[in-house]
Amino acid sequence: MSGSTIRSRSQTTHAFCSFSICSGSEALRRHPQWYNALTDNCTSSITSYLARNHIGGLSRWDWRLLLNGLGDQMLYDDGDLATGGLSFKALSEQARINEEAKSLGDDPDFSRDIRRGHPGF
Repeated sequence: MSGSTIRSRSQTTHAFCSFSICSGSEALRRHPQWYNALTDNCTSSITSYLARNHIGGLSRWDWRLLLNGLGDQMLYDDGDLATGGLSFKALSEQARINEEAKSLGDDPDFSRDIRRGHPGF
């Protein structure tokens, strides 16, 4: 993904914890489900949860979610990413942090330092 969401930390934490702990991960551990790359994958599972709980105004059947390689563009278009005023292309380019991550290595401040100078982080 390019950037972070514009939701508050508590909204994001609540949505993540509700999905992953209460309805997602634990249920899958107890009752494994069939994985379908188009209709029942990680992205569609999260989207279904958010749609059922009226979080974020997402539709489970939005083609940008079905072809989930376009999810970052959808979030950008819908105004759900903190962009620092950057175009989608510029935001995507600044989000490529491979070389920077390699240069930081095992730095104990990696998590903080990798975000420095990157809008939305």
